Amino acid sequence: MSKTKKKSSVVIFRGISRLYSFAGFARKHGRGVSSDDFSLLENAAIVARDGRIEWIGPAGKMPRLKGARSVDFGKA
Repeated sequence: MSKTKKKSSVVIFRGISRLYSFAGFARKHGRGVSSDDFSLLENAAIVARDGRIEWIGPAGKMPRLKGARSVDFGKA
């Protein structure tokens, strides 16, 4: 039986005017967190591969991914 590698599914989410990150919460393992542990990204984008978030950041610094499906929230 041969194993075939499944082609990964990549989706880019664009047009996100404000995105709050919980990275500070993760660093503290959810303990002793405060509002200072939120971080705000404006004009953000998300790259997901096979249903898992692979990258989050400013839309202008988003990696170029050929063949990815794009979902535009139109500055939602």
